[in-house]
Amino acid sequence: MNISNLKVKELRELIEKATARIAEIEKTEANELKNHLISLAREAGFDAVQLLTGRASGGAGKVKRPVKAKYKHPSDGRTWTGRGRKPLWVVELIEKGKTLESLAI
Repeated sequence: MNISNLKVKELRELIEKATARIAEIEKTEANELKNHLISLAREAGFDAVQLLTGRASGGAGKVKRPVKAKYKHPSDGRTWTGRGRKPLWVVELIEKGKTLESLAI
Protein backbone atom coordinates (compact mmCIF):
# COMPACT_ATOMS: atom_id res chain seq x y z
CA MET A 1 0.00 0.00 0.00
CA ASN A 2 1.37 3.36 -1.04
CA ILE A 3 0.18 5.87 1.55
CA SER A 4 1.53 8.86 -0.38
CA ASN A 5 -1.48 8.65 -2.74
CA LEU A 6 -4.11 8.56 0.03
CA LYS A 7 -6.43 11.43 0.89
CA VAL A 8 -6.69 12.88 4.42
CA LYS A 9 -9.93 11.00 5.13
CA GLU A 10 -8.36 7.71 4.04
CA LEU A 11 -5.27 8.37 6.14
CA ARG A 12 -7.41 9.08 9.23
CA GLU A 13 -9.33 5.83 8.68
CA LEU A 14 -6.03 4.00 8.36
CA ILE A 15 -4.81 5.58 11.61
CA GLU A 16 -8.02 4.53 13.40
CA LYS A 17 -7.68 0.94 12.16
CA ALA A 18 -4.00 0.85 13.09
CA THR A 19 -4.71 2.23 16.57
CA ALA A 20 -7.44 -0.37 17.14
CA ARG A 21 -5.16 -3.16 15.93
CA ILE A 22 -2.32 -1.97 18.18
CA ALA A 23 -4.69 -2.06 21.18
CA GLU A 24 -5.76 -5.63 20.30
CA ILE A 25 -2.16 -6.80 19.98
CA GLU A 26 -1.12 -5.11 23.23
CA LYS A 27 -4.00 -6.76 25.09
CA THR A 28 -3.13 -10.19 23.69
CA GLU A 29 0.57 -9.80 24.44
CA ALA A 30 -0.14 -8.56 27.98
CA ASN A 31 -2.38 -11.57 28.67
CA GLU A 32 0.23 -13.95 27.29
CA LEU A 33 2.93 -12.36 29.44
CA LYS A 34 0.70 -12.44 32.53
CA ASN A 35 -0.03 -16.14 32.03
CA HIS A 36 3.67 -16.84 31.50
CA LEU A 37 4.64 -15.00 34.70
CA ILE A 38 1.96 -16.83 36.69
CA SER A 39 3.26 -20.11 35.33
CA LEU A 40 6.85 -19.23 36.28
CA ALA A 41 5.74 -18.21 39.78
CA ARG A 42 3.86 -21.50 40.27
CA GLU A 43 6.83 -23.53 39.04
CA ALA A 44 8.99 -21.78 41.65
CA GLY A 45 6.41 -22.46 44.37
CA PHE A 46 5.06 -18.94 44.64
CA ASP A 47 1.76 -17.26 44.06
CA ALA A 48 1.79 -14.26 41.71
CA VAL A 49 -0.14 -12.17 44.27
CA GLN A 50 2.47 -13.04 46.88
CA LEU A 51 5.28 -11.95 44.58
CA LEU A 52 3.66 -8.69 43.55
CA THR A 53 2.36 -7.58 46.94
CA GLY A 54 4.75 -9.24 49.34
CA ARG A 55 1.76 -10.83 51.11
CA ALA A 56 0.25 -14.26 50.91
CA SER A 57 -2.78 -14.56 48.66
CA GLY A 58 -6.28 -15.50 49.67
CA GLY A 59 -6.61 -12.91 52.39
CA ALA A 60 -3.91 -14.52 54.48
CA GLY A 61 -1.26 -12.21 55.70
CA LYS A 62 -0.34 -10.68 58.98
CA VAL A 63 -2.13 -12.40 61.84
CA LYS A 64 -4.58 -10.07 63.52
CA ARG A 65 -4.61 -10.37 67.28
CA PRO A 66 -7.40 -9.07 69.47
CA VAL A 67 -6.79 -5.66 70.96
CA LYS A 68 -6.63 -5.50 74.75
CA ALA A 69 -9.56 -3.68 76.37
CA LYS A 70 -8.79 -0.29 77.96
CA TYR A 71 -12.17 0.56 79.48
CA LYS A 72 -14.65 -1.45 81.53
CA HIS A 73 -18.24 -0.83 82.65
CA PRO A 74 -18.17 -0.51 86.44
CA SER A 75 -21.15 -2.78 87.13
CA ASP A 76 -21.70 -5.28 84.31
CA GLY A 77 -18.15 -5.86 83.03
CA ARG A 78 -18.62 -4.80 79.39
CA THR A 79 -15.33 -3.64 77.87
CA TRP A 80 -14.13 -1.37 75.09
CA THR A 81 -10.69 -1.16 73.47
CA GLY A 82 -10.85 2.59 72.96
CA ARG A 83 -10.89 2.17 69.20
CA GLY A 84 -13.72 3.19 66.92
CA ARG A 85 -16.99 4.75 68.04
CA LYS A 86 -17.69 4.92 71.72
CA PRO A 87 -20.17 2.24 72.74
CA LEU A 88 -23.52 3.52 73.99
CA TRP A 89 -22.72 2.45 77.55
CA VAL A 90 -19.61 4.68 77.51
CA VAL A 91 -21.59 7.63 76.13
CA GLU A 92 -24.33 7.14 78.75
CA LEU A 93 -21.85 6.95 81.66
CA ILE A 94 -20.02 10.08 80.45
CA GLU A 95 -23.36 11.92 80.21
CA LYS A 96 -24.04 10.88 83.82
CA GLY A 97 -20.79 12.51 84.94
CA LYS A 98 -18.23 9.70 84.71
CA THR A 99 -14.93 10.37 82.96
CA LEU A 100 -13.22 8.12 80.49
CA GLU A 101 -10.29 7.91 82.92
CA SER A 102 -12.63 6.58 85.63
CA LEU A 103 -13.59 3.70 83.30
CA ALA A 104 -9.98 2.77 82.54
CA ILE A 105 -8.92 -0.75 83.43
